[in-house]
Amino acid sequence: KPIASRQPADLRRRCAFHRDLFGREQFIGSMRSIDWSTDGSVIATGNMRGETELFDAQSLRSVWKRELGIGDRIAPVRISPDGKHIAVSSLQVDEKRSVLVLDASDGSVVHRLPRQHGPVNHIAWSHDSTTIALAFSTGYVTLWNASTGQQVSELSADIGNGERSSFPAIDWADSRPVLAVSNPLRIWNTETGQETRLDKPFKVAAVDWHPKDGTLACVGPDGIVRVIDTSGRGTRAFTGHTSARRSIRWSSDGRQRLNCGCKDRNGRLGQLGAA
Repeated sequence: KPIASRQPADLRRRCAFHRDLFGREQFIGSMRSIDWSTDGSVIATGNMRGETELFDAQSLRSVWKRELGIGDRIAPVRISPDGKHIAVSSLQVDEKRSVLVLDASDGSVVHRLPRQHGPVNHIAWSHDSTTIALAFSTGYVTLWNASTGQQVSELSADIGNGERSSFPAIDWADSRPVLAVSNPLRIWNTETGQETRLDKPFKVAAVDWHPKDGTLACVGPDGIVRVIDTSGRGTRAFTGHTSARRSIRWSSDGRQRLNCGCKDRNGRLGQLGAA
């Protein structure tokens, strides 16, 4: 309620959807991942029973539901920006299980992408819907052609002494072939292959590009929201959180930010110029 009461109308509708959907008996304790289409027309979900389901955002009626055979705990689930496809994975630790690219119209499987580096923790579509980025818990990020289902590039998060980072967070910049990857935090130009390490001393759990000014918001275990430019220079920092932050999103106009944690069980809405 505190979050919804401070949100614009479209986000209040989203909060109402979460309360409504999670309040239904068949979904209590089972929902694992959720994503909203760019045009706001549909919502895709993944649950603890190995099912992916698509809902009409206005009526909340199911459009289709599929048991995909890739294990239980379906997450993450991500709809492509053009709304034509949905990429889904499972948190099950089994390299033989694939990441699936589904036809959003009926849930049929279009491509099976191998999880050659272990469990996939994050999926991100490029803004033109042509490329899919998969972030593995073992510190690898791979890029895939969404039309052919073929791998086109790979980045490994080597942190020295033969060790690799874990749980990298990823996010595409708007209209640019640039991907932000965490732990260690770096900027990856996916066209040239150039990788710029920002050498920051803090760990990052989630990243989100600002839709207007090209800066990057980062959150992590220390509870601080940091905004940095592409050179790594800090432009703003927002403190006052009581626990680690696990997710962050800018509003579409870039004036507000919403971030949440797991231990304190709440989300916080902030204005661009306010801590």
